[in-house]
Amino acid sequence: MKKIYYLSVVLIGLLTIVSCSKDNDTPAKELADSYSGASLIAYNGDKTESNKCPNAAIKVTAIDNNNAKLDLQYCVSGYASYEMEAKVIKTKSDESYTITGTSTKSGEISVDFSGIVTNGVLTATIKNTILSTDIVKTWTVNASSTGTLDFINFKATTKSGKANMPNSGIANATTDQFNETLTTWINMIVGIGVNNTKLSMQSDGYVSFSAVSPFATGGIDYKNITRYSYDPSTKILSFEIPMSLFVKSKTTDVSTPIFYLKFKCSFENGVLTANLDETTTKMLLALIPTGTTLAGYLSQLDNLFPAEYAFMLPILKGLITDTANILTSDDLTSLVLGGKLAPAK
Repeated sequence: MKKIYYLSVVLIGLLTIVSCSKDNDTPAKELADSYSGASLIAYNGDKTESNKCPNAAIKVTAIDNNNAKLDLQYCVSGYASYEMEAKVIKTKSDESYTITGTSTKSGEISVDFSGIVTNGVLTATIKNTILSTDIVKTWTVNASSTGTLDFINFKATTKSGKANMPNSGIANATTDQFNETLTTWINMIVGIGVNNTKLSMQSDGYVSFSAVSPFATGGIDYKNITRYSYDPSTKILSFEIPMSLFVKSKTTDVSTPIFYLKFKCSFENGVLTANLDETTTKMLLALIPTGTTLAGYLSQLDNLFPAEYAFMLPILKGLITDTANILTSDDLTSLVLGGKLAPAK
């Protein structure tokens, strides 16, 4: 009887230990925290220096013992914040945790998350796949059936119906004349400045650009210049622009480190028309320089233009000055600004 009694005590003890061990197996709860700065190393794509996300932050919230909700900030292409679920596993050594998960927004994006937390530091790799075949293509500047460029979409509207253009030598111009003049010039400059243009909207969420240009010896070739997202339900195309380009301070000092350049898209006969949305347009209008600030920027064109096109500079500077003044005046009531792209052959 004593043997049976002691054996029962041992079994009960073992069951208690096992039960406590299972109760304490709560990796998701142990890992729940916000990771940023020194506690986070995040990559969008392969683990290369160029793919690091310096502004990233990741919040881990436990759903239950082994599953967590992730709030991924500034590390998924084209999203300020992206939420998904992931599984959390504690390694046998109890020195690190792994976090893995996959999330898909139908027709929009698929996100694969893989991370490991060691000594309180989360190293995360986020790989995106843009799912919309409408946008994942290599594009070029659109041209009309006659071969002339039909790239820029520009239409300013003013209360007065006028657009003063004293620096361009056009007196008493109407807004229609202004719109036509500016559109013609932009199409011409684009035609001179970039040939064999290729804007690649890659399936990994990055954008690359290449072209042949007299302004750059050997042409232009920029890989992964920014990241983007595309929502097929709203037809909104978003590009990431670091706010540090607009604010003279370290990116980490800017409350919103990434600005999203948003375009409303439409497709007709394969041609993509992308116009800035109203909110983005208003923000960009507020950033247009005028006066001596603008004059300082324009002076830099003297060193950029090839000698054979120098004759165009006075006219171009006048047009830019007039455009800046019109777009920043109280007379402006609305502005459509965008462009047309065709699939590259």
